[in-house]
Amino acid sequence: MQQNLKRIAGGNWVTSQIHRWTLYKTVIERMLAHGSSDGSKTDHGVGATFCVLTNGIWAYQWSAKLNDNNTVFQAELTALHEAVIYASHLPKHNTSKIHEDNRASIMAPSNSKHKRNSKKNFQNRPPRIKVSWLKAHAGNIGNERADQLAKDATQHGQPYSHTKLPKPHIKGLLLKRMLEEWQTSWKNGDTGMKIYNIMPSVSLRRTNWIREDVIFFSQHGPFPSYLKRFHLPESDYCSCGGIGTALHYATECIYTLLAYEEASAKLRTRMAEKGRQ
Repeated sequence: MQQNLKRIAGGNWVTSQIHRWTLYKTVIERMLAHGSSDGSKTDHGVGATFCVLTNGIWAYQWSAKLNDNNTVFQAELTALHEAVIYASHLPKHNTSKIHEDNRASIMAPSNSKHKRNSKKNFQNRPPRIKVSWLKAHAGNIGNERADQLAKDATQHGQPYSHTKLPKPHIKGLLLKRMLEEWQTSWKNGDTGMKIYNIMPSVSLRRTNWIREDVIFFSQHGPFPSYLKRFHLPESDYCSCGGIGTALHYATECIYTLLAYEEASAKLRTRMAEKGRQ
C-alpha cells in the first residue's frame, strides 16, 4: 500500500497516518464500483435490474421488463449479463465488483447448456470485473435496492425482448396446439364415432378401461366384420346370418343370446343379494 501511495503522491511522502488512510480510501472508492443485480416476478410481470454504487452515490441503474412468461432465474441471468456488459465499458483502471444473491446465476454460465453468447461474454470478462455471491435479505444496501428496483421494473421497466422464452413454456404451447388439432380431427373425423359418443374429449391420460371394454367399443377383436378387412374369413357374416360385429354378438346373435341372458341373470341375482346385505 505504501508503494502505491508513493506512486500516486510522488517521492515526498510526508503526510500523517490518518491522511494516508483517507487518501487511500478515496483512491479505492474512485477505482471500485459496486454493482448489485436482481430479478423479480410478481402478478404484474417479470423484472430485471442492476444498480451501481460508486463513492457512496448511486451512479447508475438499469431496469427492464421481461416477457410475463420468463422465469425469475432468467431475469437474474439477464441482469447479471447486462451488468457485465456495463462494467466492461468502464475505464480500464476501474475495478468493478458485481454482487449476486443467487449462486445458481453465478454458476449458470459455466454450464455447457447455457446460452452461447451470454456464456462467452461472462467467461471472457476482464479480470477487473469480479462477481461474488451475497446473502439475500441480509441488510445489504445494494442488494435491497436492486430487489426493490426489480419489483418496480415488473410494472414500469422498459420492455426487454432479448431473453428467449423458457423451454417448458414453449413445450406447453406446442402441447396445447397439438391437443387442439387432435380434438378437431377427433370431432370431425369419419372413424371412431361410436367411441366419440363415449369419450368426446381427447387426452394424453390413459383410461381405466379393461381389455374387454377396449375390444368391444373399438370392435377390433375376433369378429368377422373386423377380420374380413385382413381377408382372414371369407365373409363378415355370423353363422346365424347377421353381420358379425361386437354389438351383434352382445345383443342379437341367437348363439350368444342364451349365454348373455344367463350371465345377465347371474349378475342381477348377485346385485339383489348385495342389496339385502
